[in-house]
Amino acid sequence: MEMKTKKAVLMSSLALSIIAFLLALILMQPNSAGYPEVPAVPTYVLFGLSAASFAVFIYEYFTATRT
Repeated sequence: MEMKTKKAVLMSSLALSIIAFLLALILMQPNSAGYPEVPAVPTYVLFGLSAASFAVFIYEYFTATRT
C-alpha cells in the first residue's frame, strides 16, 4: 500500500475512534430522572465501533512503521 493511503487509513480510523467514543459518552449522560436518554444498545454499539476502529489504527500503525 502507498504511504499516503496508509496515512489516510491511520488518521481516519483514529478520528472515527475518537468521535464514536465521545458520542457514546455524550449519549450516556443522564437526564433529570437519573437515567440515560438513549437506550444502552446504541451506546454499546458506539463503544464497539470505537474499539474496532482503534484496533485498526493500532494494527495499521505497527504495520506502517515496519515497512
